[in-house]
Amino acid sequence: MTIKIDERKRELLIKYMIKKFDKIFPIDDNNRLMLIFFLISGLDLINSLDELSDTKKCEIIDSIYEHQLHPENDSDISNGKFGFTCHRSAIGRTEYKYDYSNLSLTYCALISLIILGDQLDRVNRNAIISGIRHHQQNDGRFIQSLIEEESDIRIVYCAVAVCYILQDWSSVNRDTIIAHIKSCQNYENAFGQTIGAEAHAGSTFCAIASLELMGQLNDVYDQRKRQLIAEWCLHRQVTGFQGRPHKDPDTCYSFWVGATLTMLNSFQFIDDQLHSEFLSTTFDYDGGGFGKYPDTSSDVLHTYFGLAALSLRVYNRINTEMDVQSIYPALNISQRAYKHLCSIHSEWNGGQS
Repeated sequence: MTIKIDERKRELLIKYMIKKFDKIFPIDDNNRLMLIFFLISGLDLINSLDELSDTKKCEIIDSIYEHQLHPENDSDISNGKFGFTCHRSAIGRTEYKYDYSNLSLTYCALISLIILGDQLDRVNRNAIISGIRHHQQNDGRFIQSLIEEESDIRIVYCAVAVCYILQDWSSVNRDTIIAHIKSCQNYENAFGQTIGAEAHAGSTFCAIASLELMGQLNDVYDQRKRQLIAEWCLHRQVTGFQGRPHKDPDTCYSFWVGATLTMLNSFQFIDDQLHSEFLSTTFDYDGGGFGKYPDTSSDVLHTYFGLAALSLRVYNRINTEMDVQSIYPALNISQRAYKHLCSIHSEWNGGQS
């Protein structure tokens, strides 16, 4: 059985994502920006972003910018607190004046603006880039926020992605980033969240994607070492993909592992028939999206990553007839959105790509 997004599935997916979006959009929640990203990117991947009217898209863009923290004056610009935060702080509510930016949410905000076709002209690039310097630690890792010292390789990826999107590496030390990424690799040849941690598929994606975005993947790891990382990833397939050895396959790892294999030029070695059958069993016809495991209820995260996994099949030309957009794996956005980002970069560079 080969999974396809036929008309019935498409209608169910659109209905599910629009319903979830209408519920999530009005609230002021810590996960709001992340959930907005999952939903609009999911609609984009199935070529249904226009289910949102132009007026609605503009409303979403404006609401995302409401999460951006701005310096009050030039002397504040480099104190590290500016970027995007979980609260809609920029609409005059003084109770949030002591907020600090969050690197993961800054990534989600920027990537969502790109998907929606925004030109990023209201992004305070200088303040964000200047502030990232304060998030990087001496050993190359990054902390999530200056008041929340969560720190693992996921935060490294978000920082690298933000620098890539804004095309400015001036405030980070790339050599120590690379050294830290390498230090998170363990005896299994894959990567843990921190130094000495168990290898994990999500962490391995973050490591490989960070190196890819910095243009350093092939310089840091030669072909043999890349092959060893790919072998660990390929061994994560049981039917679908698991995140760690001896765990059940989970829809989201179809993307995390699949995207990593794509960047390592090894996606063609998966058992696509087995993988396709697994994804077919995780589609929730009652709810309208994808669940974590076979025959479970759908949720926003696994619906998005189920679609992202299918888009990898298009990217790798396993199924070019499926009406799902190809994805740009390292940034986790559609190729259409990535081309829009490239056009923004060209404009920033004076018309030169």
